[in-house]
Amino acid sequence: MKYGRILLATLVAVTTPAAAAQGSPLAQVERQIAAGKLGKIAAILVEQHGQPVYTQRFGGMTDRHDIRSAGKSIIPESWIREMLQSHRQIGQYVHYGYLWWFWPYTSPAGPQGSWMMQGNGGNIVAIFRDYDAVIVVQAANYNKPDAHAHSLRIIEAALASLPAPPPKR
Repeated sequence: MKYGRILLATLVAVTTPAAAAQGSPLAQVERQIAAGKLGKIAAILVEQHGQPVYTQRFGGMTDRHDIRSAGKSIIPESWIREMLQSHRQIGQYVHYGYLWWFWPYTSPAGPQGSWMMQGNGGNIVAIFRDYDAVIVVQAANYNKPDAHAHSLRIIEAALASLPAPPPKR
């Protein structure tokens, strides 16, 4: 998976609605968002194998911004590789790259390593290499104590909606 595109993901507004299957974890989350139970969630983007598999915009955030230059990445791959490796170990399983945090995350397929960028309001960009997936949650729950918890519930639902990764050998 090429991770260079994920840095663009938070700035590219999610505008193509894709209905989640009835009863799926994402459909349940959509109902919670519509009922206001997860605060202000603006958009969810899930990509697997470099292709969008789920996009939903809930309104109220930015318009489309395209920061690519003639279809080419403006961030060198070498810098992305540098960002997505441990430079400091913070806890037993928690590491810090540059602007990214790595920690174990429990998915429906079991424990997964995950690199995440997190911002105020519950904004999260998460990479799940075992799934070959990137999940972006754009939120506006600024300065709220439960902002990240709401966004992590959305990520859990997105992972539960993806096919499980192949077993590790």
